Amino acid sequence: MQKWPFVVALVTVGICSMGFADEKTGDAETHPYFTSPLQISAGAFFPSFDTKISLDGDGGRVGTLMDMEHLLGLDDTITTPIADIQWRINERHRLLFSYLNLDRDETKNLSRSINFGDQTYMASTNVKSQLDISVYRMGYDYSLFNDGNRELGLGLAVDLMPVEASIQAAGLATETEDILLVVPTLGVHAAYGISKKLALIGRFNGVYFDFDTSSGSVLNPVVILEYNASEKVSVGAGYVYYRIDVEADRSGFDGTIDFEYHGPLVYMKLLF
Repeated sequence: MQKWPFVVALVTVGICSMGFADEKTGDAETHPYFTSPLQISAGAFFPSFDTKISLDGDGGRVGTLMDMEHLLGLDDTITTPIADIQWRINERHRLLFSYLNLDRDETKNLSRSINFGDQTYMASTNVKSQLDISVYRMGYDYSLFNDGNRELGLGLAVDLMPVEASIQAAGLATETEDILLVVPTLGVHAAYGISKKLALIGRFNGVYFDFDTSSGSVLNPVVILEYNASEKVSVGAGYVYYRIDVEADRSGFDGTIDFEYHGPLVYMKLLF
């Protein structure tokens, strides 16, 4: 089992205990993370992937559970831009929006035969595979405690994930699956102002669901160190882990998605 989610989650919990173990002094300085109403970030993310997908066909045809990086040759690491907007309505309420694009494609000779939907691709066939995934997150945070130097709160977010997976080969029909994953998650967030210039920020979102036609889970811890460079600019670096695991047997999608990425990020933030 991957250690990353537990390490990042442990650091997130540590932010809470470290910050709230200290008494805030009357002249404590405030990092702008706690007070700036509008914060717009852009940067780069360097994720590593572990992706497994299966797609069943008609008439009880069972799809192959494919390791997309090893079997189909998709890149297991990329560099991609990230964007994030936070609107702190007041010290208790905050709205968030973020966007991440994780598209990949590759051409490779298959080392084994696979079933994908209603199509079979034999071993040694040269196939072009494509996996396009975007992650849109809209969230709301409520701060249980915020004294301008330490913050602890709860959150609710909705992850919208358009997924398009396709395989094509000469002389064979292209098999494509388009789905939209809509996953609400619950979260906890914490932040500690180490100084006026430096803040440690942690967040943990997750959910588990089990319905008649689908089941799965999401696990998403994040830890960030943010430095305030000037009145209007901050820069930050951190680590993100995200995993979504879905099994479905319903109209529109019959198969499995086990998608995991984790890696460091860097960003610049404008403060308004």
